[in-house]
Amino acid sequence: MRLIALFLAAMLFGAPALASEYDSALGAYKRGDYNTALRIYLALAAEGQALAQYNLGVMYARGEAVTQNFAEAFKWYEKAANQGNAEAQFSLAILLSTGRGVAKDEAKAVTWLRKAADQGDPGAQNSLAIVYDTGRGVPQDPGEAAKWFRQAANLGFAAAQNRLGAMYEKGRGVKQDYAEAMRLYRSAAAKGFPEAEENIGGLYSTGEGVKKDLVQAYRWYQLASRHYLAIDVKAARQVEKKSETLARAMTKDQIAEANRLARQSDPLAR
Repeated sequence: MRLIALFLAAMLFGAPALASEYDSALGAYKRGDYNTALRIYLALAAEGQALAQYNLGVMYARGEAVTQNFAEAFKWYEKAANQGNAEAQFSLAILLSTGRGVAKDEAKAVTWLRKAADQGDPGAQNSLAIVYDTGRGVPQDPGEAAKWFRQAANLGFAAAQNRLGAMYEKGRGVKQDYAEAMRLYRSAAAKGFPEAEENIGGLYSTGEGVKKDLVQAYRWYQLASRHYLAIDVKAARQVEKKSETLARAMTKDQIAEANRLARQSDPLAR
């Protein structure tokens, strides 16, 4: 009956009616009413609605209102991906690269990554860049990696800004340029991205491309350690050790100033 009702609504009112159904499902999902969202998404997905198919895939992948089932998630992602949904294409690539719900196939994963990346999905662009940088599923090509990192970085994707900054710092795939590396690191750090903060600290601690400044190095290491804590305790401890090493060559006043600057400039504390 539900499918018949949706069909009649589409005939009488056209796409806006289906859009309204989708909005209802999305609203229910955001409220945590997964059962209602699932019921509507299933009906819309059966009608070929790509966004509903993608969201069904998400629900099966996460086990929301259903038993977690990556094979079922793959099925729905594939339906949406074949209709050109970039998020579904990216999700397919992830499942194919990890072998969840489907046989692991890095070559197919790259194919779907490229489709999503070509549509401007920054996460897919960043992942495709990593594939070229590491040579997983494709011939290793740092220049191609830099190209895709740049596209994602230009869209404000912090991880890509950091990785492209590292390529400029090392002269990998691009001409070495410390100023550009620092610019990219700072762009990522402005979003509280700890790897970029650590990299800025590293440049200040060695004086590569910038004037050596232990206060600034300590400041950035402190920010990195603080932001790593939420995602990687081991990494946080490793950066804290770098701070401790620097502290041995610093005065108490310098350490106090570095801590003040870190508190004052923390983008996640604003």
